[in-house]
Amino acid sequence: MARVLLILLFLMVIVVFAAILVSFWKAAYRHGPAAMRSFTGTSEASLMAPTALQKVAYLALILLLLGISTGWIGGM
Repeated sequence: MARVLLILLFLMVIVVFAAILVSFWKAAYRHGPAAMRSFTGTSEASLMAPTALQKVAYLALILLLLGISTGWIGGM
């Protein structure tokens, strides 16, 4: 019985984590261009500046690489 409860608790944590991640993703996608524009503004030089979605993706990649290399994600 305890195993079933632990599995249900684990599934609830995953669902909550996914909901939080989706809300962050929506907020970054909606408000990102205005809040995270480059320092140069909207001129010709800022056309290659990273968008908010790219910044979030790079941050997620760095966290994933850190988690794998330290053993947090990977089970070592």
